[in-house]
Amino acid sequence: AQNPARLHTAVQEAIDYVASTAKKFLAAHEDALVLIAAYNIGKERVFLEAARQCGTKVHIEERKKAMLLRAGLGDVDGDRLVVDPAAPIHVVRMGVLGETWPYFRPNYNTPHEYADRIGRARAHILGFIPTGWVSGKAAYQEYTKDNMTLIPVPYSEHSNYAELRDYVSFLRPARISPTVAGNEREREAIIARFRDCIHRSAAKRAFFDRLRAGPVATEALLCHACGVTSALEGESAIAHCPACSSEFIERVPAGKSNAKAPAEYPDAKKKKMTTTTTTRY
Repeated sequence: AQNPARLHTAVQEAIDYVASTAKKFLAAHEDALVLIAAYNIGKERVFLEAARQCGTKVHIEERKKAMLLRAGLGDVDGDRLVVDPAAPIHVVRMGVLGETWPYFRPNYNTPHEYADRIGRARAHILGFIPTGWVSGKAAYQEYTKDNMTLIPVPYSEHSNYAELRDYVSFLRPARISPTVAGNEREREAIIARFRDCIHRSAAKRAFFDRLRAGPVATEALLCHACGVTSALEGESAIAHCPACSSEFIERVPAGKSNAKAPAEYPDAKKKKMTTTTTTRY
């Protein structure tokens, strides 16, 4: 949702669309079967609200029902979650009704196989795929074949791009650090999209605070006898480990701690270590 293309509709709008469309479909067909795709956890608001507005039960697998109830994500509107194939609304796993990445591709075969397996081979099928991966013209588009209609619905329980920008603008952080990016180029592109939301004065203040902090040690002393890494400050010559006085020492980049047993250094000699410091700009 860190991309302007992810301006999916509001969550409640998507939920109401699924519920109202399912209600009309159930009223129009006696043998109607409504399928709603969902993950193990997620999309509960969609199928529970659809069941509530339609006044029906929702069929889910026993394992999923137990998982939802244990997580406190189950029935918040009466006992609507049932393990009963006769229920008009069924929750199926993501992928049964089609693939959503990189664009929606309907699957007409698997839903028919599912209906046949539960003894409802002649049912009229309406399938909803609530996903954050659909947007633009593909949103709410009806894919129909024979007695089946599949509809990708722009629904995500993550914040969309506009909501993220509003939130970051409200917080005004000194910096942001993207955690979902394929490479450094994508990471920089995400940062650029939110640059005007950042508290620039705070960012500048943090930069000058780092300058005032002075030199930052880039090397440390690693002891291969006791495994202790000691900070090295200033220019110094050290021949023994400050912790155990061992001679099996090595100058390493700060933060390294892969100490080896002394036996791996049979010819180890005293090493006079001199640190190198640098100033962070």
